[in-house]
Amino acid sequence: AILDEMDRKGIEKDSFTFTNAITACKGSGDWQAAFNLLRRMRNTGIRATNAPYCAAISVCSRAGVWEPALELLKEMHGLGLKPNQITLSAAISAFRHQDSLVNAVKTFQFMKLKGETSHPKTYGSMMSAYASKGMWADALDLLDSMLESGAVPNPITLNLAIESCIEGKEYRRALDVYYEAKANQQPVDEVTHRLVMEACRRGRMAPQATMLLESMAQESFGVTTSAFNVYINLVGSTREWEEAVALFEEMDERGLQRDIFSYNAVIASCMKAGAWEKSLEMLDLIKANAGVEPNGFTYSATISACAQDAPTQALMLFQDMKAVGLSPTEFSYCAALNACKASKDPASTRFILSEAMDWLKSSSSSSSSSSS
Repeated sequence: AILDEMDRKGIEKDSFTFTNAITACKGSGDWQAAFNLLRRMRNTGIRATNAPYCAAISVCSRAGVWEPALELLKEMHGLGLKPNQITLSAAISAFRHQDSLVNAVKTFQFMKLKGETSHPKTYGSMMSAYASKGMWADALDLLDSMLESGAVPNPITLNLAIESCIEGKEYRRALDVYYEAKANQQPVDEVTHRLVMEACRRGRMAPQATMLLESMAQESFGVTTSAFNVYINLVGSTREWEEAVALFEEMDERGLQRDIFSYNAVIASCMKAGAWEKSLEMLDLIKANAGVEPNGFTYSATISACAQDAPTQALMLFQDMKAVGLSPTEFSYCAALNACKASKDPASTRFILSEAMDWLKSSSSSSSSSSS
């Protein structure tokens, strides 16, 4: 509309004017409008420059459409324009959003031939594409390539490499990436610590997790709540619920602020060990803590913990869960039905089973609607 008004008033437009108009499309992700503006600029005879093309590719990235982004990249090269690192990273991001990993790789390889891959943001975009697919070998090759080029991985790029190993179920390799980064004095952050602890949890590597925790304590930002929560989860997964409780209490000594995930980690451990009294105690602690609110998992895990040995309590919790506005999930219904079985209460069984069937039908229809 502003450009039309400029036309009516005879005000001359330039590349800067169109770049601003195209950039304005980014908020809504309206890539077609950005494309049309770029075509309009070319049709008016304004000399093509990097800026409007870069802006249009960024809009494509925001919208997650790769074909227009690829077309614009080809057009830029045909005009002798050189995309900057941010633009190329945006293009790779657009390919990743549309699962067009082949085009992302082709673009990156083309950039590499042109000597344009040294920017951390470019490596980060490609690493993100690999991480989303769990392509750990490609991610590690990319990390090696980055180091060979003399570029230093930033924490985001390093974290994506670790994440790709986790997604690919290569948990020990995830730790190797971390230890190599530390040996090379590459920067890490709190997210790095959480990810390597998650690798230990999934790989059931408790000794390594313990050593990592002590190593983290020497860092400037120390052990974080999120990393410690993962450690409690790891210990709790072996049914060592008393040790999980001890770690929970240790958080005070370490000066760590507990969040709902800290409580849930202990409740999950109690659930696995059948320590229903302690799970109820933890739920009461949450309710007494003004800064923490129980969520669906909190109730579901506590119901499951109580189902076998305290079924009446479990069924009361199921009703409490709904009373506080939390919607039951498949986990909640399964736990409640187990409590019904243990209590031998046919009325409760019929009621909850009927409710579960209604929930299942509703979930199925919602899934069908979203996929169509």
